[in-house]
Amino acid sequence: MERGGAATALQLRGGADDEGKKKSGLSGAIGQITPTTRMYLLGCLAMAVLTLVGIPEELFLYEFGRTFKGLQLWRPITSALHLGKVDMGFASQLYFLISYGQEMERQDGSAQHCVFILTQVLLLMAVGTLTGYPSFARSLIAATIYCCSRREPMRPMEVQFGVRIEYWLLPYVNLVIDCLQAQSAAGAVPHLLGIFTGHIYHFVSIVWPQLGGRRYLTAPGTLKAAFNPEKKPAAKKTAAKKPKQSEPSVKSEPAAAKSEPPKKKESSKSSSKAKKAKKAKK
Repeated sequence: MERGGAATALQLRGGADDEGKKKSGLSGAIGQITPTTRMYLLGCLAMAVLTLVGIPEELFLYEFGRTFKGLQLWRPITSALHLGKVDMGFASQLYFLISYGQEMERQDGSAQHCVFILTQVLLLMAVGTLTGYPSFARSLIAATIYCCSRREPMRPMEVQFGVRIEYWLLPYVNLVIDCLQAQSAAGAVPHLLGIFTGHIYHFVSIVWPQLGGRRYLTAPGTLKAAFNPEKKPAAKKTAAKKPKQSEPSVKSEPAAAKSEPPKKKESSKSSSKAKKAKKAKK
């Protein structure tokens, strides 16, 4: 886990030192998060507020019929933002979102991470249509952890109770922990879906290009420009006018041409003088 993600998560949990609190606070901690992860985090927090207000979660979850036949087109987005009821599990998911979302975004860039999230929503829509599973948010975070773990699979890391594992095991350790907390095998479902959709993205975006194939899931230039606005472009340089040839250079050729006949005359005069001299000798 990167130091920046851990520090931001520490500030959000209220564990920063007094000097850090004076300087930043909650708004400052959120402002330090990378752009795409910050937008996703704010969306999850907004959905939590709507849940606390009393809006039923049935309005947020994905259903194929209501989404397309009933034209409730917000459901895939709200399903990807809805982490369930606000409890310790919700706080843990926010921690994973901030830590591993930022880790992946720093490696790929904000625009590419946005492509990752949109790709996951589309894949989870397809899987949700086939399986009937309505919630995407926890699966999307599981997919983020899986993709990060596949990039440095042998990196050692520490999980709960000081247990040290290799990075590639982290998605499966989280799966087991959630099953134990839920006391049901149903706790593994969002993790399995996230591992599946995350593996598709990892294969298409990283493994396949390394094998010589084309990378299809790339951020368009307009999205990159939106996240990385360049400085105002400098004024266009006016095309330099070709310098006109100076008059002497233009006239030099005719002058040279005109100077040739006198040379011929001089040569003819010298030859005539030589002939006269020969005659005089004779």
